[in-house]
Amino acid sequence: MKYVHKLDAMQSGTLAPDDFGHLDHIGVDFIAIERFGPFEAMSIMARGIKEIASKANAPTKYNATVTMASVSLIAERMEMADYRSAEDFIDINADLMTKAFLVEQYDDQRLNDPKLRMIPLLPKVQF
Repeated sequence: MKYVHKLDAMQSGTLAPDDFGHLDHIGVDFIAIERFGPFEAMSIMARGIKEIASKANAPTKYNATVTMASVSLIAERMEMADYRSAEDFIDINADLMTKAFLVEQYDDQRLNDPKLRMIPLLPKVQF
């Protein structure tokens, strides 16, 4: 239930930066996708993370590509199995606890592209 509360706090603008780490990002993504579907979840997460980064005086913490990629991957995995909760999803998908999934999809040049933060870029090798 903690991720439900964090999503609600994110949407109301009351989620403190110290209360939102990588694990929270995954759990809140899960709840947002479950509630709103992946497209609306991307929008909610983008707005929320930008606001949290701004509150933390760290605007470069927001990364449009990471937000898009993580929501997309979590949504894909949610379709592949029936998870009881965000916690269940996190326990079963431990590989998402690091950003290694990005390195598998994006080469170094793409990962270091400054546009990556503001525009959700697709992997270099596509379709």
